[in-house]
Amino acid sequence: MEYSEETEEFKKIEYFYRNYDSREALWWYTHDTFIYRQLNAAMRLKDLNKIFLFREFIIDIHTQLLKLHSNMIMADNVDERRGNQSLLTIYKAQYMEVNKVQNLVKNIGNLLSVDTYLFTTNEKKTAMSFFRNNKNCQLTPFSSILFEFNIDIHVVTKPYANILVTDDKYLISMGTVFRITSATVMPETDIWIVKLDLSSEETRQLKKLGDYYKCQISTKAKTTDSIAYEAMKTFGDFLVTLKEYTKAEIYYNNILKYLPTNYPLLAQIYNKIGKIYWYKNDANNSLKLHSKALQICENSTPCNYLLVAKTYSYIGRSYSLKNDNMMALISHKTSLEIQQKYANYEHIDFVEPLNNMGEILTKIGDYSAALVNLEKALDICLNVSPSNYLLLSTTYNNIGWLHLSAGDYSKALVSFNKMSEYECNFLPKNSSSFGTTYNLLGYVHYLTGDNTIALLYYLKALDVYSKCYPSMKHWSVAEVYRNIGQVYFKQLDYSKSLEMYDKAFDIYQKYGWNSFQDSIQFLRGYSQIYNAKQQFRKALKYTNKALEIQLEHVPSDFIAISSTYTSIGQIYRQIGDNLNSSEYFKLALRTLLKVKNNINIVILVQAYCNVATALFSTGEYDSALSHFQLALDVYTNECQDSISLSDIYNLMGVINQKNGDYESALKLHEKALEQETDSTKIEAIYNEIGTIYCKICKYDEALNNIKKGLEQKEKEMSSSSYYQLALIYCKTKTGTII
Repeated sequence: MEYSEETEEFKKIEYFYRNYDSREALWWYTHDTFIYRQLNAAMRLKDLNKIFLFREFIIDIHTQLLKLHSNMIMADNVDERRGNQSLLTIYKAQYMEVNKVQNLVKNIGNLLSVDTYLFTTNEKKTAMSFFRNNKNCQLTPFSSILFEFNIDIHVVTKPYANILVTDDKYLISMGTVFRITSATVMPETDIWIVKLDLSSEETRQLKKLGDYYKCQISTKAKTTDSIAYEAMKTFGDFLVTLKEYTKAEIYYNNILKYLPTNYPLLAQIYNKIGKIYWYKNDANNSLKLHSKALQICENSTPCNYLLVAKTYSYIGRSYSLKNDNMMALISHKTSLEIQQKYANYEHIDFVEPLNNMGEILTKIGDYSAALVNLEKALDICLNVSPSNYLLLSTTYNNIGWLHLSAGDYSKALVSFNKMSEYECNFLPKNSSSFGTTYNLLGYVHYLTGDNTIALLYYLKALDVYSKCYPSMKHWSVAEVYRNIGQVYFKQLDYSKSLEMYDKAFDIYQKYGWNSFQDSIQFLRGYSQIYNAKQQFRKALKYTNKALEIQLEHVPSDFIAISSTYTSIGQIYRQIGDNLNSSEYFKLALRTLLKVKNNINIVILVQAYCNVATALFSTGEYDSALSHFQLALDVYTNECQDSISLSDIYNLMGVINQKNGDYESALKLHEKALEQETDSTKIEAIYNEIGTIYCKICKYDEALNNIKKGLEQKEKEMSSSSYYQLALIYCKTKTGTII
């Protein structure tokens, strides 16, 4: 923007250039000057480059505002003017796009962050006069809106201050966070009244906790460096809140360019950029930035041990994102050890690393060690005062997932219900987190086989989400649809199951997958439904898509990949493609054999049997027999679980029969009979034995075995038994086999 040298505006710019004093920053910002207009426009448009050009001016505003805020809180005249009340109510009137007003209404109970410095007044009439003075300026797509901010002056938050005492004008700092409590239309007008609270019981609890954490730290005035840092990072933090990670990264990197290498708070900026990469699922860059922050922390004098511990925690999260569980565990353990070294009691800060360690140990299947860490975290939470409901809820959630992973569903339900109780203490009633909890409770009931209760919880989750996401186009909604689809699948209602999966898929196609794990799970479920409906080509399509994602993202997850290969092999077997079935079963077995530790023996035995059965179908009897023998060896040496040993013996008998080794076949079928309890299978085994005796011309033995088979299910004798019986009678009379 350019101004003529003759204009009044140019003279102001020249005066600013020659005479600007940092102590006058608020004066320049609160008057109709070029810098006020330029900075506000940059903030409104989120023009990062221009905002950064104003960085020194923003620091000056922040410093002055912080000082005024402190003076206002401490001044005796606050009590005199406001009658000892701690609640400050201020107003801001403006016009706002209709869709933005609707968005505010939809988000009642949620948080709103101020994205610029906000001028307000404590006089409602003064604020309302804005509409009278500007009534000719209102455009059709805009609504009139009056914000009512309720602030507890004792709550420590972003600075705000009474900047013009005579006019009772207040300036609220950029980045201040309020909770939307209501949005209603004023009677007999079209003006929306939107009420926002900085103070709530939740905020009071957080303040008490903040005081508790700082009990050993002496109260000192902020240094110039820390004030500057706070001011400069505020806009970056706000962009992160909006999930505009790329813009936030650019802003933080701009800050880094202008900071000296020995700047004491440099590590915090690197940590913030590292967290952005973590949010973007970029584990390598996240780890790189946090490692750089750690190096700066450890080389600083004096060393900020709390920041070092926090940085190790961030590093642990980055390793978890890389699926490097051991390094993640080591990092979180180091974080805990550093904190324990500097605290002589069970500090609330210990809970986060203990929870993180518990999560990782659960993930790798070390449930006993995970429970030790999580119970220790819970004990600290229960004994600290005041209660930290957020940490209690998180800890019960992790304990619930531990029990769920271990297959103890009753204990999982107890923990998740406890989590739900604590959520009610700190979450607004319309929070989407309740939907997440209902969905989780529904899932546990589904696992226990209680489909009716599971559906009730899933429907409660959808009801919550309908208020949070009126369009019902959100990942969380898609997950509930998928879970409902699983219930219908279990009830053999494949059409309804597919309907729910289709609804979920529509959302995923529009908004993308929440994570690659979700996409794999969903595609496998989709395939399962199409397979049950005997639409095998579609089942293959979605299973192959799941396999592609696994091979790209988790090529070392051999157990999961083997399971997918097995599913593909089973589908090919169902459509009669024995060659492809055999190839995929072999791939499943080879992949499973790459697992070095804690291999599930039952799964391994089944993998050998799948290959053997496929080889039998393609006529490769010797190879089939050797794979059955391997399955038998593994079972005999390792397996304590229940698996169909009779099936192995019976199939080995069939193969020996095909090869003409009737003696071995008979022995194997006899072993199968010893193991089998199912009457239908026993009948089939007797039929096989009868067939062998018929082939070696022992007709009486053949008849006896066929009759034994008939005794198993006399009322439902199979066509195979009739055929074998007729075959033997014909043989005894004619001397030839039909």
